[in-house]
Amino acid sequence: MGLFSRRSVERVERRGSPRTSVRLTAMLLFGSSSVGCTVRNISETGAAVLLPDGRDVPDDVTLVIVGKPQRYPAQVVWRVSPLIALRFKTA
Repeated sequence: MGLFSRRSVERVERRGSPRTSVRLTAMLLFGSSSVGCTVRNISETGAAVLLPDGRDVPDDVTLVIVGKPQRYPAQVVWRVSPLIALRFKTA
């Protein structure tokens, strides 16, 4: 089968719950700063967020979705610019 087995090419799902694809306007809050972003997918346990300006953010942030009252304290679990993945701390 060549250099890669079928299993090595397939993605292994490690998320705590299934994510839903979305396109939501949001903000990441950290310290006294904030940055606009777009939530690309979300679940009960985390989200993937697009930072269009390539701005770096610290490991601990709070996600706020525009028009929603909830705040999601979160930790960055991976970064592949311009995307970051968040794990919600309350999950």
